[in-house]
Amino acid sequence: MHIDPAPGAFRLDHATGICGLIDWSSAISGPLLYDLASAVMYVGDTDGLIETYLESQTVTETEVEHGLPTMLRFRWAVQADYFARRLIAGDLTGITSSADNEKGLADARQWLTRLSA
Repeated sequence: MHIDPAPGAFRLDHATGICGLIDWSSAISGPLLYDLASAVMYVGDTDGLIETYLESQTVTETEVEHGLPTMLRFRWAVQADYFARRLIAGDLTGITSSADNEKGLADARQWLTRLSA
């Protein structure tokens, strides 16, 4: 698993059409649905993201159908934890103010509340 395949971690070579993924500092073994849930968390199912992922045959349609909703909820919980810890520690790495951490936590709370309904 990459752990955090945010849109900014993808690099596309327009000349060759080859896409690479950077920032593997936290890569671990685990459920591949976590990375799919991360991608969906960041961008939604835009441009058929889930269908395209299924075409790679990395996971099955049954795994996605039954496992993705739970993994997406877990991924948003991880996101909430991440921003809560940054707020407590006053961590401003990569941002300009604590408002960015507060927004990240609020976004996670909103999604978790919506997913719980």
